[in-house]
Amino acid sequence: MKLNINHPFANHLYIHAVEASQHPESAVAAADRLRELQPGLAHNVHMPTHIDIRVGQWQKSIDWNAKAIDSANQELASLVTNGVELQRLQRQVTADQDAYVSYVRKTEEARASEALNSNKILNVSVAQPPIEPTQPAFPNVRFNLALGLLLALAFALATAYWAEERDPRIYSASAVNDIAGLPIVAVVSERT
Repeated sequence: MKLNINHPFANHLYIHAVEASQHPESAVAAADRLRELQPGLAHNVHMPTHIDIRVGQWQKSIDWNAKAIDSANQELASLVTNGVELQRLQRQVTADQDAYVSYVRKTEEARASEALNSNKILNVSVAQPPIEPTQPAFPNVRFNLALGLLLALAFALATAYWAEERDPRIYSASAVNDIAGLPIVAVVSERT
């Protein structure tokens, strides 16, 4: 309040700070100022009555609370009027949006018509309506399953052949003869 003694919020807070103190009369000047600062704001019209009651000015409190009620009723009427105006404006926006969509559609139709006319295509009609397919064209499940099985079999055979070729162990007497190039003298049986 030192910067601006007529600041509504500063006076409001000062009343709150002092109203329950030992000296509420120190806020009488702030209360009187606040009454006139924002006469259309019901709460600020009512606020000074906190001090009126604490200093025993009962009738003043009653009168200013009545004014606060009148101010609140005016605010309420203004809200109703503003609500009606808002609804009217919202209807206008909706109507304008519908008109815009219609204008865009008509412009697109005119552009298509002009393009058809410039190409001398004057009479276009649908010979047969499209037929909705009963099955999907893609993917072909049977074909994909058969191809998958065939590829799996080929991969399994290639893996088995590769594993056999990479295995360094010798399993037969003829393999020893082939690898070493030496004749076989004896074969030890595993069944001993």
